[in-house]
Amino acid sequence: MKTSNWIATGALFFTIMTSTLILAFKMGSMNEKIMLALEDLPKIKGEIAGIKGNLSEMNVRIDILWRLQFPESSPSVKLNDNEIKILKKSGIDNFAKRHYPEVLAEVKALDPDNPVQAEQLLISVMNRYKKDDDSKAILREASLSSGYDVDSLLLIAALSMRNRIISDLGF
Repeated sequence: MKTSNWIATGALFFTIMTSTLILAFKMGSMNEKIMLALEDLPKIKGEIAGIKGNLSEMNVRIDILWRLQFPESSPSVKLNDNEIKILKKSGIDNFAKRHYPEVLAEVKALDPDNPVQAEQLLISVMNRYKKDDDSKAILREASLSSGYDVDSLLLIAALSMRNRIISDLGF
């Protein structure tokens, strides 16, 4: 074999070996990145579950805020299916039933002029319970059992009482 053939063969061999080493290095770094991504997968799944919960909670808040912004003229607002599930799951329905006479008396004492004003006062009265020492533990437990914050639970409880309060006030 001529010298030029040896040089060409050597260059080809060198190129193949260098390419193989670079490819092996790249494969190792890609494997490392894949392993890191696989380690993060459970964390990402947990975050997705948290995001789903947050979206569900925001859905409740938006629904409630929408109702407050554009109230109907008659006392026909009803809780949606999701809010009814939250009401039962959290146990806040029992809290609302237990405090109903007290809430009615407070709303009546504030002397609302119409059903919309009565609803707004009802929500305000219900929000006071989050500062009540006797209610804090019950509300915290309801929040933990349902996955919803106390403010949302109190709004749902207020809406669950709305029609009865309005009726008892004579509207």
